[in-house]
Amino acid sequence: MDNDIDDLIRDAVRRQEEVAVDPERIRAALPARAARKARVQRTRMLVTVAAAASVAVAVAVPTVVLRESADVGVATSPTAPSSAAPSTGSPGSTTAAPSPGAATAPLRYKPTWLPPGLTEWQRSVPLTSDHPKVGVTRTWKTTPAEEIANLGLTAYTSPQDKAPPAPPIFVNPDGTAQVDPGRPVEINGKTGYYDGRTTITWQVEPETKLMLTAPELGLSEDDLFRIARSVQPDDTRLHLPLHTDPLPGGVSTLFATVEGESPDSWEASLFAERTMAAYVSVRYGTIAPGSAAGGEAVTVRGVAARLTKPSGDTSTQPGYRTDWVLTADLGDGRWLTVNGGTVLDSPGGPALTRDDILRIAEQVELDPSADLGWLGD
Repeated sequence: MDNDIDDLIRDAVRRQEEVAVDPERIRAALPARAARKARVQRTRMLVTVAAAASVAVAVAVPTVVLRESADVGVATSPTAPSSAAPSTGSPGSTTAAPSPGAATAPLRYKPTWLPPGLTEWQRSVPLTSDHPKVGVTRTWKTTPAEEIANLGLTAYTSPQDKAPPAPPIFVNPDGTAQVDPGRPVEINGKTGYYDGRTTITWQVEPETKLMLTAPELGLSEDDLFRIARSVQPDDTRLHLPLHTDPLPGGVSTLFATVEGESPDSWEASLFAERTMAAYVSVRYGTIAPGSAAGGEAVTVRGVAARLTKPSGDTSTQPGYRTDWVLTADLGDGRWLTVNGGTVLDSPGGPALTRDDILRIAEQVELDPSADLGWLGD
């Protein structure tokens, strides 16, 4: 039976990076990312989570913006609307309008009240309408060091799923199913469901549901419901630092993520996939990747880069073998990384080639003036 919370969990997990904990903790802590060992090593790994069993479906995640996608577009007016609803804390902050030609995507909803101390650090948006459940996720956290304790708001739309939110079903370690012991609720007159701990899901439109989750924050039930009832439509558009034309190798982009501690410490990421065959992730920002030892010296975008061919790397992208890693220091404290690989244990089609990776690195359009003022706000 299709289950709203489980679908949202799978979608949120797919978008999280550097997951290195067991599935049960991931389910309890979403939409946070678990322990970031790669950040300690200054490497960045995009993780997808395998479908069913617990958390691992490798899907296309573009940090690149396609011109044709789910309401992702190019700004045409420097006076595009920005959101400025009065509130306590960061929800009322304004975002500068993107310049003409910038790639943007709608954020759809926002809380207009948050407890003190929470700052927004991550926004993830879909770049395709082909996925059966197209979702936008925004995440706030308390301190730079703590990413498990966070607040996440996900809005997803599914023309195929107009049923009210239902109790989520959790899978116990022994494989048995357990229905979550929560209760039906109403949020601003809309049907919803509260799991009794940290998550509220409600239906704001016939085809749109919202999920608010606050793992590890220790919020009171009153505060959690106050946040939920403060959620309002938001016409702000996320300004994406990367965009591209369709990628080579038959891979398709799904969604983009921008995250960081501040406008001076950030990263935008793309993940793209040829279903059950190959993946590509593209990253651009101020977060330096791990050192690229060995490999081939190449030139991309007019700068020196390293192209390595890892041997048996199956940890960077779960469910895939990473075949290529390209890293380039673009100067001015900016880095570009392109990873590409093939799915494990499946014929799936031709692998990405060296030329594919080089072409992706050349064709991606970088926007150094993207508005990132919302990070840490």
